[in-house]
Amino acid sequence: MTTLLLVHGGLWEAAMDADRFWRRPGIVAGLEKQGFDVLAPDRQHQDFPGAVAALLLAWPATAQDPAVDAHDRHGLAELGAPDEVIRALLDGQTLRGLTDEELAGLLMPVGVVPSAITNAFHQRRSVDGLLRLVPGAVGLPGCPESPRPEFPPYLESFVNAVAAFAEP
Repeated sequence: MTTLLLVHGGLWEAAMDADRFWRRPGIVAGLEKQGFDVLAPDRQHQDFPGAVAALLLAWPATAQDPAVDAHDRHGLAELGAPDEVIRALLDGQTLRGLTDEELAGLLMPVGVVPSAITNAFHQRRSVDGLLRLVPGAVGLPGCPESPRPEFPPYLESFVNAVAAFAEP
């Protein structure tokens, strides 16, 4: 049985956890119904990239947008994040927190899901940049981010796309 690890988004947001991002929208149940073992923990401060066989970047966070960065910098500071943490979370070239050189060095299969709803936080240019930079990266069908109220009609197609990407 293939195990999928789902890592949720959100920057220091107390209400943004695995339940809100993956369970309540039905994604975990949908993937389990497709026969996958699904791990959806609340995100920790460190990941284990050596243990990752494939990586799905759903709704990648746009880097280097002055308005978005100012908004998020303010919000993180209000939550008590120190300046060095804010810089680490917001810095990046194509994707927040990573250099383009690091992205170009990813060796595992990478799938990228764009937001189907135009928004400043998950811009199409981030997806296009990832597809150019990451060797062999593939684009998957777009849909709204899972915590959004517009997501439910996309649940089945999202689960099917993730399942097809994750098939060994």
